[in-house]
Amino acid sequence: MLQGALVLFGWPAVVLGFTLAICGACLQRAVPSLLGVMAVLPMSWYLSGTPRFGVLAWLLPVLLAASALSVRCRQQAAAWMLLIAAAGFAFGLIRLIAG
Repeated sequence: MLQGALVLFGWPAVVLGFTLAICGACLQRAVPSLLGVMAVLPMSWYLSGTPRFGVLAWLLPVLLAASALSVRCRQQAAAWMLLIAAAGFAFGLIRLIAG
C-alpha cells in the first residue's frame, strides 16, 4: 500500500518540486523554489508518519527551503549545493522504499 500511494501521488510531486526549485535557482527567484517546497510537503508529511522514516522525511522540504533562502540572499552556489544534497536525499528515499 505504501509503495502504491507514493508512486501515484508522492513522486510526481517530488519531481514537480525539484523542477520548480531548479527553475527558481536558474531564474534567481525564491518564489518558484518555495512553490517546490509546498509541492514536496504532503509526501514528507505522509512519510513522517511511518516508523521507517520518522523525522528524516522532513529533511527534503527543509533542504529545498534552505535553497530558496539562499536564492533570496543571492547565494547561488549555496542554493545549488543544497539542491544537490536534496536530490541525493531523494534518491536515498527511493532506494529505501524500493529496497
